Amino acid sequence: MSIANYIRNREDMGGFTVGQWMNMREIINHQEDYSDEWDTTVNWYDARLQKRYFEPMKRIELNAQGEGFSLATIHCSIIEHFASMVQGKVFNINCNEHSPSYEYKFSGSHFKNFIETYDPFREYFNSLTSATSMFSSADFYSNVRCALLHNACTKNNWRINTMSCGYANPEMKIMILESSGVKRLYRDVLTSKLGEFLQTYKHNLKENRTLRLYFARCIDTICEIQPDPNNFSWWNDEV
Repeated sequence: MSIANYIRNREDMGGFTVGQWMNMREIINHQEDYSDEWDTTVNWYDARLQKRYFEPMKRIELNAQGEGFSLATIHCSIIEHFASMVQGKVFNINCNEHSPSYEYKFSGSHFKNFIETYDPFREYFNSLTSATSMFSSADFYSNVRCALLHNACTKNNWRINTMSCGYANPEMKIMILESSGVKRLYRDVLTSKLGEFLQTYKHNLKENRTLRLYFARCIDTICEIQPDPNNFSWWNDEV
């Protein structure tokens, strides 16, 4: 093994090393059903998110002085990541009409489709499934997600608050639309809901083989492993 490969295999991905995943993927590639090996892999993934996202968010929250934008920016990153995991999507800036269907180049439709379709967001954004939908996914994408990432702010009357700020939110909603037009995103509620989503996702992985294949594809991507549809079924364009 070359020195470069040795170093790469020992690279810590947060809850596991690239080398550990390289070995495990050879095993689970031949397992149709959920197994102890799959469970180990899913727990690695959970540990990665806890170490790289959820635990840092808890530390930021302790500051309680102007941390809302920082946390909401992290939230948007996690939302887009979850959108990729549940759909088996891989971001590729060079994606074109000849690329596999699992690749995407533009985040807009990817992000918006996820929050319109999946709990805990769809009650806020999907008017087809919720009679109480009062928010636009395009508005949230442009004026929260993109505004935070590109301009370090929110726009179009969006505010980042907490349950302790004093604004009425008796049902602990993720977001509230006030009669004034102000839209309040409760970042502490969203942190909790994203944690719940992760636990539901882990449960669904046990029941859904296609979701597991999407999962493996995305873990390969995180570890910068090139697509190999001839040897790993999760790299087939349609799984």
